[in-house]
Amino acid sequence: MHPNPRHDVLFGVEMEFQDDIEPLTTILCDDGILPSPRKHEYHCGCEHCAFDTGYDLKAQRDGSCGGELITRPFAYSEWNVFKQLTDHIQLRSIQTKVRVGLEAGVHVHVTPPRLRDGKGAAFAAFYLWQQELLKLAQGRERHVREFNGLVGPQPADTNIDPPYGRPLFSLWMNQEAVTIESLAANLRTNSTLRRSLYDYHNEYADRHSTLNTRTGHGTWEYRLWNSSQAAWRIRAYVSWSVALADGNVATEMLNTEPELRKLGSIFLNHGHVVAGASVNRQARILPMLNERTRS
Repeated sequence: MHPNPRHDVLFGVEMEFQDDIEPLTTILCDDGILPSPRKHEYHCGCEHCAFDTGYDLKAQRDGSCGGELITRPFAYSEWNVFKQLTDHIQLRSIQTKVRVGLEAGVHVHVTPPRLRDGKGAAFAAFYLWQQELLKLAQGRERHVREFNGLVGPQPADTNIDPPYGRPLFSLWMNQEAVTIESLAANLRTNSTLRRSLYDYHNEYADRHSTLNTRTGHGTWEYRLWNSSQAAWRIRAYVSWSVALADGNVATEMLNTEPELRKLGSIFLNHGHVVAGASVNRQARILPMLNERTRS
């Protein structure tokens, strides 16, 4: 079963762990999945850290956690290979007792929409649905990891201050002050505003946000997902990220009031079978997580 109908899409995953990953990398190297058991430095340029080594994984240090496993770029047609890889990582991480937790996350790199209009729509849809997407991102935890900044202006402000404020939006909406409500309403119908929101974020926003659009690899990096050992959840994160970068999905999201139970149907409407089914699975888990929080 494939995640989506876009045959041109590429994706890659950074899986962070809370514990030191050396016991896990050692056994994965013995299994022939990693070229070296050593955690390499951030953005290491050695032969083991290139994307064309012939291996599916590399291991890297990370200053915010115990280390991360980084996959090579996968094509849509390689979904079954990716499935086998995530199943194996789940097995070995459990066997070596290398834990995940709220000091780690999962980052998914995805081919973004090709055209600027598509990028504006996908970014605006992510912004408008961000609070619902964070419910997906929490996984089995009670909340999301408190590391990444939220994308765009937030409801805490009555008026939107720079950098997302008057210098950008009053140009298109002819207002002295821009409110969250007026921004949301105009984003749904104003493609110029959507492009401007995307352009401004792409130019100035910190890359440590829920959606990093300037990775240097030509990808969008969905950074909001909590860490997980569960293979199905890692694949869900990928399928959700791929679906969110689909311009047709974004268009329907822009025309739909954000509500988690509607998102699965939107994904399914556009052929994202894995994404739709796993959204519905997470939606069933959320009431139990909320009950744990209250108790």
